[in-house]
Amino acid sequence: MRASNADALEQIDQFLDDPGLMVIPMDTPVLDLATELRARHGLRTPDAIQAASLLVTEPEGTFVTGDADFHKVPGLRVHRVPS
Repeated sequence: MRASNADALEQIDQFLDDPGLMVIPMDTPVLDLATELRARHGLRTPDAIQAASLLVTEPEGTFVTGDADFHKVPGLRVHRVPS
């Protein structure tokens, strides 16, 4: 938004409008696990919330990221892509 990049904003809008996108509520189980992941593994709060969201809603799912920090989360299946 700072750069007024209309193409990037359009791509984000298309992603958020994808019917396959699942919105995960930040309920007590997600927030409790995120708090634990942050405390035990030193994840930043947004990263801990993302990891906890997957672990709570789809424990067999795969977390796709460019960030190596997620490999330290036990039970989280991580597919790392080059950033």
